[in-house]
Amino acid sequence: MHMKQQNKPDYYNDVMRIVRNYVEYGYYKKEPKKAATAIRRKYKEKTLEDCLETFNRGCEVYQQAISFVDEHKDFYEDLFRKKEPVRTYSAEEIAFFNQHSDFPKELLGSVILFIYNWHHQR
Repeated sequence: MHMKQQNKPDYYNDVMRIVRNYVEYGYYKKEPKKAATAIRRKYKEKTLEDCLETFNRGCEVYQQAISFVDEHKDFYEDLFRKKEPVRTYSAEEIAFFNQHSDFPKELLGSVILFIYNWHHQR
């Protein structure tokens, strides 16, 4: 699957927003097909199967990001404490981004920070 060449960044942002709502808040009655339908509503040029495939991949990446954050919790605690206006990605983050290169790294960076904040700060 070569989603990166086929899709615009907005598509990935929207998919990951729906994934987050699905995983964290239980939206779409925890039914993947309903979540994929929500994606397709905005991206009518996509088939429902394409949306479902991307959604399922997004869920997989999101769950792996949760595990990644849990493993590197101390790093993110320090990062949030420092509140540096500009940050560079750690070697571990870059490796994570490379493992999931079908999603934009900036998006994955945001997802990781959201997960840390949601799971460990609130």
